[in-house]
Amino acid sequence: KPVTIPKQKIYLAFYKPRQVMTTMSDPQGRPCVADYLKHMKTRVFPVGRLDWTSEGLLLLTNDGDWAQKILHPKEQVTKTYLVKVDGIPSSRDLEKLKKGVSIIGGKVRALFVAFDRGGTSSQHRGLRVIIAEGKKHQVRLMFQKIGFDVLRLRRVAIGRLRLGSMKPGELRPLTPRQRALVFQQDQLSLRYQRSVERTQI
Repeated sequence: KPVTIPKQKIYLAFYKPRQVMTTMSDPQGRPCVADYLKHMKTRVFPVGRLDWTSEGLLLLTNDGDWAQKILHPKEQVTKTYLVKVDGIPSSRDLEKLKKGVSIIGGKVRALFVAFDRGGTSSQHRGLRVIIAEGKKHQVRLMFQKIGFDVLRLRRVAIGRLRLGSMKPGELRPLTPRQRALVFQQDQLSLRYQRSVERTQI
């Protein structure tokens, strides 16, 4: 009888640079994720996506079940972004994002959104945004809905797994503990939800 050798499961964190496609190939010859994986003998694929002009944490694996679990809506895996927009949104604007806005693909909302310490100038403010959905161009479309264009977008966490000190183009293997962090909700969004629940009591 043929002997089947179990395929080794691989789990990686990757800092996707800007102007890199979240694909394994590109018919137009643009840089893509596969360009950073040429040294690997086992094929892996991206879990979800980041836009061409976006950067930050991207998960790579050859474990289809793990990838599907992360992407499944019922898991509510949070994604945290640092965002710079062309202007300074008001508190009313940010409240609209928390309550939810309609974009292509349905209604979405921010579990948490607030001004961040970094990326501040007289014309621009950096924001930290946490979402649980994964619609195409979601964060950019949410800000367009309230009248702002996104100038820069960096994903800094998936669940409680942080980008940390990783540099653009860097790959790191994930330990079992780090893989578990993906499914743990970001603490900022949890604290915000509990504060909302207290005000509604």
